[in-house]
Amino acid sequence: MPAGTMPLYLLPVLAVLVLLLVAGRARVRWILRHDPDPHPDWRIATFDTARDAFLGGVAFLLVGPLLGYLQVFALLLMSEDLRNPFHPAAHIGMAIFGYLFGGIPALLTGVLAGILKPWLGNWKAQLWMVPTGIIVTGLAWITPVLHEPDPNGWGSLFALGIAAVLGGLPAFLCTRLWLRFTRPG
Repeated sequence: MPAGTMPLYLLPVLAVLVLLLVAGRARVRWILRHDPDPHPDWRIATFDTARDAFLGGVAFLLVGPLLGYLQVFALLLMSEDLRNPFHPAAHIGMAIFGYLFGGIPALLTGVLAGILKPWLGNWKAQLWMVPTGIIVTGLAWITPVLHEPDPNGWGSLFALGIAAVLGGLPAFLCTRLWLRFTRPG
């Protein structure tokens, strides 16, 4: 790679950061436009947006990788090789692996859910978090694939597909749980 050029695997990260900034600005403008106060304060709207983004990110970071681990565990239970049960230490290793590779996508999905909180009032709107979780998880897993691609390509695509599928259901369930304990809007 020539000196002074940006690595290709940083493009998805920059795209997600730009998306979060645009969504945050749109929410602040929406709050200012729909505030019953005749002179709304942009600082309060910005604080509310940042608070919801932070709390959403923390909630998803704590719960999302755990739900992804439970999905992997359920898939392993349904596999054919039940004669060789996992050692308990393997489960701890899988949970740590889930938090390492699922934590950043869960955090980003939670931040986006926090920003979009006023629009996630019903379950149909919350279904939009499924493709968000799939895309963010896929972007997080495509970064190493772009850095060191597989020569035949199929192993990388399979890993990317599995990672993306494992991001959708936890995104929806975390959104439902988080909004159940916090009021939308």
